[in-house]
Amino acid sequence: MKKLLLLLITLLSSSLINAQIIDNKTLQPKMTTKASIMGATLIEANWYDSFTSFTFQDAKYKILDVQARFILTPEEIDSFYGEVKNRFSKNEYEEKEGFIFQTKEGTAIHANFKKSMGTKSLYIAISKNNVVSLGMYLTEKQTKKLFNDQSK
Repeated sequence: MKKLLLLLITLLSSSLINAQIIDNKTLQPKMTTKASIMGATLIEANWYDSFTSFTFQDAKYKILDVQARFILTPEEIDSFYGEVKNRFSKNEYEEKEGFIFQTKEGTAIHANFKKSMGTKSLYIAISKNNVVSLGMYLTEKQTKKLFNDQSK
């Protein structure tokens, strides 16, 4: 009886574990956008139905290829990108202009803005569980392309 109960528990727990695994081949993005400069990708976004996954090279590492990732839901994208567009609409930025956006999954996205030689730029860094990943500067045009913004 104990062996039968143990076998039943083992089968149930293994089926639950297998139910949570999603194969990358079956989960294909409906769209991929990226911000790049001279062919080098600065940040890439894979758009799925219920979330968007952003991936970029952590700028802290020059030799190692360390990828940083964060996920935003459609509602979070609307809120985050809405604030980014508001900041890009300004003519001038204060020193250390920016904001921190907290996602539902617990990632803090640090968005900083600057204007240099007439070009407005967005700098994204993320932190989660006390680990900070540094991104690259994105121009307004690159940011629009990354968020698939078709407006002028």
